[in-house]
Amino acid sequence: MRILALGSFWLCLVLVGHASAFYTVDPDSDVPFSQAFREAIEARHKSGEEEEAALLAMLKAFTEPAEQLEIKFHLALLYNQRTGMVRHKRAVGYFEDVLAQSIPPLSATLARTLCGDSYRSMEQYDEALAQYLEGLAVCVEQDLPDTPPELPAAPMDRAQQKDPNSPAAKALRRAKLQRDLIGHRTILRQQIVTLFDKIPFDEQKLREQAKQIVRDGIEIDRLAYKIKAHLEGEEGDRQGESSEPSSDGGSLLPGCWRWALAVFGPVSHRTNAVKVTGTITYPTS
Repeated sequence: MRILALGSFWLCLVLVGHASAFYTVDPDSDVPFSQAFREAIEARHKSGEEEEAALLAMLKAFTEPAEQLEIKFHLALLYNQRTGMVRHKRAVGYFEDVLAQSIPPLSATLARTLCGDSYRSMEQYDEALAQYLEGLAVCVEQDLPDTPPELPAAPMDRAQQKDPNSPAAKALRRAKLQRDLIGHRTILRQQIVTLFDKIPFDEQKLREQAKQIVRDGIEIDRLAYKIKAHLEGEEGDRQGESSEPSSDGGSLLPGCWRWALAVFGPVSHRTNAVKVTGTITYPTS
């Protein structure tokens, strides 16, 4: 349970950074919400029961599809994370409603991770694995680099600095998004790996399932290798890839992951490991 607790703790820190953000709309697009809806979202930050009542009331009061989707995302987070309000079955229901629609990739990976964690807490491990793989598929679709990119330097021109549509501003947002998605990718990989402390590792079955969802041979090979290494007690990663994303503090997600590792220690601890069958050659490219 240690990795699940650590992953959830790290994602709790992520949610703090999103306290007043919208999850279901692209940050670069116009927000399709009324002023009344925005004010209601901001005002909902109360105790758990009061927030639940506020969100359920909003679900009846605001009937636009975009608004309904945003409210359901907040309800899913409430039932997945909020102390005293955790109801994993409800969380899964709202997460699946949200994930049936198109949402930004960073929100999609967050939702897939937390939905998988809720399934995992209910000991529905096959469903948890499917959610984690779906989240990893989102990362694959974004064609992320192996390591977080450096943030581009701010432009010298002050007009460009203030223009959110300038090439420099767009490049900075893209770099930050990639860094955050790489942080999510690290957590998703680790959640998949440690899930096999609970269920037998059948490499062929995993490959067949991942092929249908992730559709990336190198990523699937990496997963299979990491699972086997974890179950055999090996530490570290091959090919120079760190198990911990680097960060200069410009991105909340990798930075929080690093801090959580420093506080709680490495996450390679495992219990109830099961026998591994089959062999795996780590990809060289």
